[in-house]
Amino acid sequence: MSRPSPISPPDSPPDRRVPEIPFPTYRFVPGLQTHPNLSRDHGFPEISLDECWDYGWDLYTHHFWWEAHEVWERLWKAVPLERSEEWSVDHPQRRFIQGHILLSASKLLEHMGRPKPAMIEKAQRYLQMGDAFDSTQL
Repeated sequence: MSRPSPISPPDSPPDRRVPEIPFPTYRFVPGLQTHPNLSRDHGFPEISLDECWDYGWDLYTHHFWWEAHEVWERLWKAVPLERSEEWSVDHPQRRFIQGHILLSASKLLEHMGRPKPAMIEKAQRYLQMGDAFDSTQL
């Protein structure tokens, strides 16, 4: 098995949604750098819950896949666990956010040489089943 490699930034990065929030100092790759929860150098900023969606999107589109996963997971946990006759499993916004979490994780695994097609398929299903996230409903 080859040694993990750093993640490169995108060739043409898109404009950021929340440029005032700084990016971490490195794109975490397991087995390559110190885990961000144990690092003083990673620089993962504290953000509010209402900033999670846009900051997660900035992280994802700039190839901070592990970090995007973490930010979106925090948001996913905050969306109510509602069930109804209309949706028996989970709130549609939670599914939508979870789809993005899975996409981010699958991008990191693909970079590490461990692609997970089933994870990508599940992410796509969740995106189709879900409703777009609306931070005003938190």
